[in-house]
Amino acid sequence: MANLLEWEKRLKQAVAQQHKIGWSVREKRGKCLIQRYWKDTGTYERKVIPVEWESDQLLNILNSLNKISELMVNTKCTLAEAVKIIFPENKNTPNTNWSYLKDEYKKYKEETKNISSTTWNGVYMVTLKRIIEMMNGDNPPNSGKGILKELQKDSKGKLTVSKGRVKRIETGKTFLEWCVYRKGLNERWLPPPQIEIKELKATGARKDDSNNSGKAERIEDDQLLILLDSFADTPTGRSWRLATGLLITFGLRCVELKYCRPKDNLLVIDYSKVSSKGSTKPREVEGLSPAGRPHLHEELLLELSSGITALPSLGSQNRHAARSFIRALQRTSTNTYWKKLEADAAAVGKKISTYSMRHAYCFRGAVLGDLSADFLAENMGHSLQTHLKDYRDFYLGKEKKAKFAAARAKLSLESYKL
Repeated sequence: MANLLEWEKRLKQAVAQQHKIGWSVREKRGKCLIQRYWKDTGTYERKVIPVEWESDQLLNILNSLNKISELMVNTKCTLAEAVKIIFPENKNTPNTNWSYLKDEYKKYKEETKNISSTTWNGVYMVTLKRIIEMMNGDNPPNSGKGILKELQKDSKGKLTVSKGRVKRIETGKTFLEWCVYRKGLNERWLPPPQIEIKELKATGARKDDSNNSGKAERIEDDQLLILLDSFADTPTGRSWRLATGLLITFGLRCVELKYCRPKDNLLVIDYSKVSSKGSTKPREVEGLSPAGRPHLHEELLLELSSGITALPSLGSQNRHAARSFIRALQRTSTNTYWKKLEADAAAVGKKISTYSMRHAYCFRGAVLGDLSADFLAENMGHSLQTHLKDYRDFYLGKEKKAKFAAARAKLSLESYKL
């Protein structure tokens, strides 16, 4: 240590006292180089951190070394990875590199959950981008609970009660748990207990009726038939009429139009919806036409299989399919009735979307056609649990009506006995 400056001697002594054998620091090109020596194997790991080798950085160097050492002990990661996690780009003080963790989390989800890029961009990236922005901004949260509290707000900073809020909290929670348990972040970044998570989601709160509880309103069959008759008699109009008719009579998700093909009297869907809860399987779908046109699904299948009319393009990205569909319906040159349906729904605090046709398909099958929940769930491509969660009222409403009718008949018969 003869040629070392006084502050350098103090630094090396502090490193030796705090970390014992195996850790050392020195200068390299004006920066601090950290070295980890493994006595049992005789190997070294070396990494330069973006901290200046200056006397006023002594405490910064020690703090950085402490954080790196703690991370490596907790996760058994390499020195290089620990530095990546702790030092964001162009930062000369220890600070969690959320962008790097986001990239690593994506690799983890792709390898272990087999999620698609569409699911990543449409579900995870939306929330993780918010986290990165808030952590890189002024006065960032300093705990996992603080991050989740910020995620209660929508993109405009408004505190809302919605499915989007629930999804943001769920995504943020699993990401933070992964960061702590898999990447060794300090436990202060862990989400709060489950009872607080429920409060953050506001799952028990009453939603604003004007938002229709986040769910699109079902469109009545007679209105759907008027909608079909309102398409322009042009190649573009006929193309969108065919697509709309398939949504109405086969209860499809909008994106499934990109992966459908006719097979006899069925529509084959070669599409698998992937989400954090699992994935759906490709399926064969039975048609259900409105009572006013009982053979409509057969006519549409014939039109599709003949090639007379082509389905419209819904864009290259699956997540934009529904948006492309709605924009087409809103053009009066394509359809003259859709905007009226939107206006009528808005006037009573409701909203409609492409899912309104899917809801109509389920109502048609469950209430008007006496189909069981099992059959409809399989046909619509989701689990029975999801089906009953979304459409429980259809079945209860019909059962309630039948039970009261039976009760009135019984009471009427009893009155004659008196």
